[in-house]
Amino acid sequence: MKFLYILISFAWVNVSVALDDYLKQVILLNQQMRNDSKAELARVIQSVVLFGGFSMVELALIFAVPDAEDDVISNLTSEKHIMQPKKFYQEIWQEKIWFYQLPGASDINEAEYENATLRDLGNDRRKITMQAIKLLILDIIVGPNTNFESFSVMCVLLGVYRSIKYPDEFIKEADGDDRGTCSLHDIKDEVTRYYELDGKIWQFDNSTRSLHSLHVTI
Repeated sequence: MKFLYILISFAWVNVSVALDDYLKQVILLNQQMRNDSKAELARVIQSVVLFGGFSMVELALIFAVPDAEDDVISNLTSEKHIMQPKKFYQEIWQEKIWFYQLPGASDINEAEYENATLRDLGNDRRKITMQAIKLLILDIIVGPNTNFESFSVMCVLLGVYRSIKYPDEFIKEADGDDRGTCSLHDIKDEVTRYYELDGKIWQFDNSTRSLHSLHVTI
């Protein structure tokens, strides 16, 4: 009986350490993103979307929902939307190709996060990334940014934006084409549609069956 108790205690310690390690990586990526200016983080988002080779769900884990429920992650993994353990997407802060490493980038003031929950850290992530992705999208639709001329790629960026804005219904698939149609499928199997018409991007409102300019709604 004593041996069994030791085994159970050991298993519990291992589970706790694993959870703490994930929280640590979420905190470190939040810190790295917070250290960047909005413009710098906007460039990071652009680079990761264009060149990272990540799926729509993987992008959501990086920029929008590090606090996604484990059962949701498990289902999306079985559907091949996620190719790595979830911690992998938080460790992206270590990749110098995306982030400039400041001295002490791996340091955490643990006392500051003693009572933090994963949901708290997810909310922090979204506050940081929402400002940057709005800046990026505005730079595309009314500014000089021409890196998203392919509407199929712009559709992915819009998926990241909606995942940040609506984390409980984050996007699992972006189906866009260069004819100006973008369909975003969320984890609840609802679909949001965007269209490119006359050089402008419009969101289709399912309730009123009307179009709204992205420039206005963002």
